[in-house]
Amino acid sequence: MNAFSKNSTITRSFSGFFYEKNEFKTLDLTLNRIISAVADTGFNEDSLGFAIHIAGTNGKGSTAHYLAQMFEMSGFNVGLYTSPHITDITERIRFNSQNIPADTFEKFFNESKNLIHTYSLTFFEALTLIAFRYFAKQKPDFTVIETGLGGTYDATNIISKKLPVITTIAKDHSAYLGENIYEIINEKLGICRDNREIFIGANKPFVYEYIENVLKGKTIHKVKPIFDSYNANNLNLASTVFTHLTGKTPPACETLTAPPCRMEKIGKFTLDGGHNVSAILSLTKSPEKYDAIIFSCTKDRNPETMLKLLKKKTDTIFLTEIPDNDRSIKITEIDINGISKLKEPRKLIKELIKDTGTRNVLITGSLYFCAYCRTILEDMF
Repeated sequence: MNAFSKNSTITRSFSGFFYEKNEFKTLDLTLNRIISAVADTGFNEDSLGFAIHIAGTNGKGSTAHYLAQMFEMSGFNVGLYTSPHITDITERIRFNSQNIPADTFEKFFNESKNLIHTYSLTFFEALTLIAFRYFAKQKPDFTVIETGLGGTYDATNIISKKLPVITTIAKDHSAYLGENIYEIINEKLGICRDNREIFIGANKPFVYEYIENVLKGKTIHKVKPIFDSYNANNLNLASTVFTHLTGKTPPACETLTAPPCRMEKIGKFTLDGGHNVSAILSLTKSPEKYDAIIFSCTKDRNPETMLKLLKKKTDTIFLTEIPDNDRSIKITEIDINGISKLKEPRKLIKELIKDTGTRNVLITGSLYFCAYCRTILEDMF
């Protein structure tokens, strides 16, 4: 369990159910478990209102948050299901900008335990079951749903009546999604079932061309990149989808907020998760200037390549670890010239706060890492 989750009793309770009792299932790519569990509850997907289903390698969380805000600001009731969470697991399930109440989450969790045991549901499958049951009670006009991993066998892909939206696609999670970019594209496109229309966000030309060949006969709306940053392109994609569905002009971008740890400012620090090479490459092209960068990620993320890219952004880079995370990189196993190492991010952040010559610091890498650092900064500012 990650350190930043320890602030929440319900987070510990839910995570402990899977981790401490060895209930966390080795990833087995199938929809059979979640389909059976949801069917047993009598769930009808019409209760979600109009569903927007978002998959992609980068930007799907931000796109989902922006789109949900646009709907709500325009007078619609909207459910939002995203991952991961930053501080509390209830952040993943939101209705009209409010987290599912902790007691409501716990109620649905307790009611679902028999189904979780019966069908050996995974952590994410159980969360999806709770989210769909909660939204069904709220009766939203729109429900915005972010996939957890891939698309084809993601637990959220049991919904058929929806508008699929694909954000930027790049290589990531190769062990599960495929060894080359085309296999990964196919996994993301797995959310496009019998749906007639699909929206595709900022991607390279060969990705658009491949998708058009795979999805022949469907109406594909290509929202091509017009900005240098993922965040701006995510906002553009959300705006385009919103106008298409409502016929309305989207709210001004100044009124919208990005999710936590996406270009989030706390004091002299900017928190911006970049969990793969593609995301870091985009970050290096952004106009923002930094005096220093603090970086950490999980060991499956090609940290050497990401660090070499970050050196184009600043000469001062600190490599650290994600506390209480078994998947964290080990700084002793990485050796790149010009990179400073310090195992404890808390100590590093304290030192940089005192350093008056360092005015603008970027914290990037894994969202788990950014979330951990966020809790430290919130205690200090």
